[in-house]
Amino acid sequence: MFHISIQFLIILATVEAFTPSSRIYGQSVSSRYSLVRVQKPTLFSNSNIDQNEDIQVLLEEDDETCSIDNLDACFEDPDSIECSIENLDACTEVDETEGQAQSLRTFLAMPIIEVQLAFLVVLSSLFVGIGTLQSIPPVLADITKYGELSISAIFTLEYIARWKLNDFSLKYVVEPLAIIDLLAILPGIIKFAYIAGISVPSTLMGGALINLRLLRILRLQRVLVDYETFKKFELALGLPASDTRPYQLQLARVVISIFTLLSVTSGLIYSAEHNVNPDIPDYFTAVYFGIITLTTVGFGDIHPVTNIGRWIISGAIIVASGVIPAQAASLVEALLDRESEQNQGNTSSNNDASTTSIDATFDDRLSRIENKLEDTNARIDKLLQILESEKKI
Repeated sequence: MFHISIQFLIILATVEAFTPSSRIYGQSVSSRYSLVRVQKPTLFSNSNIDQNEDIQVLLEEDDETCSIDNLDACFEDPDSIECSIENLDACTEVDETEGQAQSLRTFLAMPIIEVQLAFLVVLSSLFVGIGTLQSIPPVLADITKYGELSISAIFTLEYIARWKLNDFSLKYVVEPLAIIDLLAILPGIIKFAYIAGISVPSTLMGGALINLRLLRILRLQRVLVDYETFKKFELALGLPASDTRPYQLQLARVVISIFTLLSVTSGLIYSAEHNVNPDIPDYFTAVYFGIITLTTVGFGDIHPVTNIGRWIISGAIIVASGVIPAQAASLVEALLDRESEQNQGNTSSNNDASTTSIDATFDDRLSRIENKLEDTNARIDKLLQILESEKKI
């Protein structure tokens, strides 16, 4: 019986050694086998098995199948860049990246940023005009020079930031607003390339560069996309929300369209005429000529002498004849809508006043009726008293 018990224990120990629940002391020796040592029980002895010998069992494993014998296959590679419960560091990196992108997107969407960029656009146009003057103080020349470089750097950084938020997609580059932004940074790119010693065509460093700088005025169109965008722009300027109206957007579109057309036309006229026409020595004179031309006044004191100048003026007049009336019609429509709103408001106010007046008249009449009833009740009481007194007599 004792031998049977001993044999039973030997069989049990051997079975447990081949089961997954066996206690594993060894380490993996290859990619497909693991070394498992099972300590021999000390309760028995056998002539074929030494008491101090370990029973070694090689278990075949599957590298790709998740099982109790291959726990490594149940987990992702710790070096994986995917965000998972086993790779929380990747999740943190993703959250930080998304947080930074969201912060940058929020910053660029702030209306005050667009206001400041619009101010830089106008300042850049002023620098262009000052730079064309025949004689300016050296200090003012340095201010315009370094101011222009600073403005170009700001516009370039803003363009790169917006492009980065769109994952540097080529689709973003061909969007209308992105093209306007690209035109705004081209003068800076050309200038920085020239400073860095890169060969730049002389034509780009003359009138063409001035015209590109003046095209920055197109950036003002960003605030005229729709009424909601323009409303945020007005709020950033400090205007109360109750004072913002749709007609103001149309008015701004007319003013900016005229200003853009005048600025670009003046720049083109200056580039074409200033070298050969003594009547147009600087940009501000070209602006004066553009104003009297587009308004069809035509004093005759200045006129273009080159064929290119004449074509530029002809084209500007044609464009102005098409753009300005269309914008003016939209402005008139917006003003009519505003007047209609005011009339409705006045009508509503009058109706409220009439209702209030009717209510007051009704309350007054009701009060008079109540007073008369009280007087009548008092007289009736007196008559009853008199009748009672006569009955007693």
